[in-house]
Amino acid sequence: MNTNKNNIIKYSIFIALSSLFLFTDLLTKFIAQTTLEGKKPMVLIDGVLELLFIRNEGAAWGMFSGAGIIFSVIAIAAIIFMIYVLIKMPATKHYGMLLATIICLFTGALGNLIDRLWLSYVRDFIYFYGIDFPVFNVADIFVTIGAVLLIISLIFIYREKDYAFLKLKR
Repeated sequence: MNTNKNNIIKYSIFIALSSLFLFTDLLTKFIAQTTLEGKKPMVLIDGVLELLFIRNEGAAWGMFSGAGIIFSVIAIAAIIFMIYVLIKMPATKHYGMLLATIICLFTGALGNLIDRLWLSYVRDFIYFYGIDFPVFNVADIFVTIGAVLLIISLIFIYREKDYAFLKLKR
């Protein structure tokens, strides 16, 4: 298969999955806000899982409240870097895990960035009551999956030579 065709496939997969994941994130946030805001939590599994709408003005799990601008800048820089990696990354099956990682991290960062820029807060609504885990959203799930994939990739799949495509050419 030629490089142009492979790149078309790589970008098509990226656009299709990122769009689907972003739509899922924004739709679930909209549904959560319209059905849960100002109401008692919706218990899904008693003592374990609840849907509880909160406005998160901080970072992950409400840390650093009020620093939304800083996190927006970090998210924009991360998104730009991920697009750079996507463009430079060879369009081969070998980089499938890296593509999946980029899709998850990109979608999660963009989903929460849209909330920050549009609303000045992030809409969180999933709460594991039993372990008192911080309230989170679908974008956070994508970031977490992306982080796990990145760690697995760095430890078990890719070696330093696999990242040679990122080196700046002089």
